[in-house]
Amino acid sequence: MRRRVAEEEARRIIEDAKADADAYLAERIRRISELSDTTVERAETIVSRLDRAQEVRQQLQALADALGESAEKLASEVRVGSPPPTVRSPRSASGEAGAGAPEPERPSEPAPPA
Repeated sequence: MRRRVAEEEARRIIEDAKADADAYLAERIRRISELSDTTVERAETIVSRLDRAQEVRQQLQALADALGESAEKLASEVRVGSPPPTVRSPRSASGEAGAGAPEPERPSEPAPPA
């Protein structure tokens, strides 16, 4: 009889230990899955940002190239002797002549020979 009680007690202890191990394993699996999902989401966010950064880098490179081309064109025009482009303020372009701004000086022409 004592042996039967001891065997039942041993079986109960083993079943409790298995249940505890199964619960611990299930919790670890849940936690690892949760961390994996978070890691994947963060990685996708990083990749998305890197893709956007690449687009911005390409746009900046295109802008720098265009500015370089404009500077080269302007430099060659100045070397050839063509007059530099005239920059107008938005006011004078809209028809508000002299809206408080002084007119630029014009080069005086030489006096006709007497």
